[in-house]
Amino acid sequence: MKKEYEIQKANYKNQLDADQKKMLQVSQEQMNQMKILEVEKFNKLKETMLSELYKSKDVVAKEVHQAVEREIVKIIPSSQLTAVTENILTQIQTVFNEHTSSLKLNDDKSTHQMQKDAHQVVNKMKRDRNLSMGMGMALGMLVFFLGESGYRYVQNKQNPVTDQIAQQAEKVKQELEEKKFTPERVPEVKDTYVDLVIYTDQFVEMYLDPTYHDRWGKAAMDYLLKTWRVEEEKSIQIVAMAQTLVKTLHEKQATVRTDFLEQGLAKMREQEQETSNKIVEILGSNVKFESFRKFEKKFFRDELEKFYLSKNSKTPHESKETPGDLQKQIDGEIEQSSKSN
Repeated sequence: MKKEYEIQKANYKNQLDADQKKMLQVSQEQMNQMKILEVEKFNKLKETMLSELYKSKDVVAKEVHQAVEREIVKIIPSSQLTAVTENILTQIQTVFNEHTSSLKLNDDKSTHQMQKDAHQVVNKMKRDRNLSMGMGMALGMLVFFLGESGYRYVQNKQNPVTDQIAQQAEKVKQELEEKKFTPERVPEVKDTYVDLVIYTDQFVEMYLDPTYHDRWGKAAMDYLLKTWRVEEEKSIQIVAMAQTLVKTLHEKQATVRTDFLEQGLAKMREQEQETSNKIVEILGSNVKFESFRKFEKKFFRDELEKFYLSKNSKTPHESKETPGDLQKQIDGEIEQSSKSN
């Protein structure tokens, strides 16, 4: 009787050891399956990040180009700036493209290796499982139950997380769109560059148009030469600085949000003041700068009227001062400046 008991006890112990070993193998297999799912989820996240990087690299390249352009205009005449500025932008974009391409290549290699290692472990575990299938139907049913439960658990956990990330990203995108500062633009010539860019209809489109810029550049050089004896090289530099300022302000406006409106507008006005001070330094006095700005606004007002007339649309709001009154005021300032000198 005692002998039979010892034999039965040994059999139970062997069965228990076998069951424990099998459960350990099943647990390891489940862990590796979960690792594969985590790798796939991680890959999706990296793909999203790379996609955002590809979307933003052109914007970043343009911002770098503008910063470089503002520094170059200080040392290179504007007549030569046009010849090199596009090449600079191309080089910056090429560098960004090379780095992002290299990043994606390294990422693909790393991801492929992770997936390969995980699948090798899982395949090995499957082979071990097939060798031990003779342990009995009850143990096989237990393994199937655990595997099915683990798979459902991972699936149920993964999908809500993915959906939640997508919903959160869409919510953030919608909030940013709603907070964009897009005030109504009117056909009225404002006083400052910031207000012109933000509130005056057609100002940015016309001011940055090459045809308009050529006409304005010639008119500005003639005016500065005849009125203030400003050299042609300085006039070209002033016109280029003003155009770069308008382009920069227009791009900064796109980043202004209604919840940080005061801070955004303050940065734009600081940029305008900085450029204005440099132009004053080139011209030699605030009187000349104010005279230049009034002539510039008059020129744009005339061009804007022509634009609306050509479109058979509304005309800009009438200014309180007529072109004749403006010219008289400019002539008076010239005479006063001459007396003071």
